[in-house]
Amino acid sequence: ASLRGGLLSGLALHRLLTSAWVSGFGGMLLMRELSIPPVRRWLNQHFHFLSTTSGSTAFLMCAATMALASGPVGVVAGAATLANAWYGAYLRRLRRRRRPAVVVSTHNLPAPS
Repeated sequence: ASLRGGLLSGLALHRLLTSAWVSGFGGMLLMRELSIPPVRRWLNQHFHFLSTTSGSTAFLMCAATMALASGPVGVVAGAATLANAWYGAYLRRLRRRRRPAVVVSTHNLPAPS
């Protein structure tokens, strides 16, 4: 009965776990953006998806939705992160459309033997 309103109540535990996840995501984003070579190598080895464009976008969206669930301040940060992820994906799609097609010529290749 004494734990009803304490740290182990359902709501407090939910907020504690959500805060831990959001903090972990924020730490990973910070490590990725700092570009310190040993940290960059470690992230590429253990979290390779962060170095791809689609993986990075998915990670940002996941972090944003977790932040949205963390309370009033998290709603602002989550909405900004979600908008950033969508805008980045939109820009990458535009860049892909403007990229010229690569044409490979077979005229100068040696004949197969």
